[in-house]
Amino acid sequence: MRSFRALLAEHPVIGAVLSLAMKVSGSVAALVMFALAARSMAVADFGLLVIAFNAVSFLAVLAVLGQDTLILRSWGEFFERSPALARGAIVYGLRVTIVGAVLAVGGFVVWAGAIDGRLARPDLVAVAAFLLTQTLLHYASSLTRAVRGVFHSEPNRELTWRLPLVAVLGWTLFAGRETSIASFFAVAAAGQLAALVFQSIAIANGLPATIRGARAEIAGGDWTRRSAAMTTAAMAEAANQYADVVLIGALAGPVASAGYFVAARIASVFPMLTSGLHNYSASRIAELYYGGRAHELQRLLARVMMLALALVALLMVVIAFAGPWLLALFGAQYRDEYAVLMLLAGVSAFTTLMGPGSMMMLTMGHERLYLKLVVGALAVRIAALVALVPTFGILGAAIAVGLAIVPFTGLVAWLCARDTGVDPSALAIVKMGKDR
Repeated sequence: MRSFRALLAEHPVIGAVLSLAMKVSGSVAALVMFALAARSMAVADFGLLVIAFNAVSFLAVLAVLGQDTLILRSWGEFFERSPALARGAIVYGLRVTIVGAVLAVGGFVVWAGAIDGRLARPDLVAVAAFLLTQTLLHYASSLTRAVRGVFHSEPNRELTWRLPLVAVLGWTLFAGRETSIASFFAVAAAGQLAALVFQSIAIANGLPATIRGARAEIAGGDWTRRSAAMTTAAMAEAANQYADVVLIGALAGPVASAGYFVAARIASVFPMLTSGLHNYSASRIAELYYGGRAHELQRLLARVMMLALALVALLMVVIAFAGPWLLALFGAQYRDEYAVLMLLAGVSAFTTLMGPGSMMMLTMGHERLYLKLVVGALAVRIAALVALVPTFGILGAAIAVGLAIVPFTGLVAWLCARDTGVDPSALAIVKMGKDR
């Protein structure tokens, strides 16, 4: 406890706490957003909305083509020693992201409009606009984080588009009207466009003069190879995150997708915790590692994971006791998914305690090995979903997630400790204590 009190007074952890507070605010806004949507829509319509949301969220992660991760690595490598390459990395990332966004929108419109056919034309236009702005926001947020830090990137990434949507959905419910898929995505896309404007201003004001005045130099071949590995890894990661709802919809229908999505959304408090804590350290991983300060990086991660351990324990207690009430926020019909919620929460808690191993492998030169691992985890996940969902429903889906994710995250953390000498998991707390 003395170590924990001292930890909370340290500057790096204060920064991590503030970053987490932003992420918590965004997660709460998202929870309210979907709860309001669920209460103002029929279950089947809400199921279709979340299927569309997860599909385009997956496509947005894919469409950025690894540039959100690559810019963090490139900035850490070049912003001090090569302003020309640092500027070139920004230009390269923006060009690739725009191309990826246009291709993703075109592919989605063809698939949803001509093949699937469940979205009406206004819905299709609004969802396509959301896909475009979300893809650009992924890259802009990472670039802003690298150039200005999380306090300029995360509020816009998490809140600028969600809060107006919460207000609109709240008014719709209060007025006794039904929410449409088109209005949901149109308001979200407008908010993301505003976030892009704010982040562009932050980047322009914070870019160092040496980089602003440099002539862009692009290492196209090297960056393209890195981008390919990062894109494939991101695609597999995104499929692990978003494919469940879409696949459950195909196997068991939109009503089952809605039930699973509600439980998974509440359990996502743990991935939110992971993202909030590690967004703070992500921009420093490459900087410290490539700067030969691995010991400093280990101490930073140990401090962050000590905070994560305390928060995970607290959140598990809250979900265990308040789970039925949290589920009922979406509607009384979702209260029966308590067992699914607890299983997903346990898996997510374990993943959180394994730390930012994925980000470390991608930014420290181990992207090829990580790619093999994440593709293997995805294959196990899909196979388990196909095998278990038809028989056990969404409880089978939760079991399938555990079978894929728990071994994967544990192995990633172990490989990071073995190959880089830096342990990203909560076990680093013990090592920090021994070092003292």
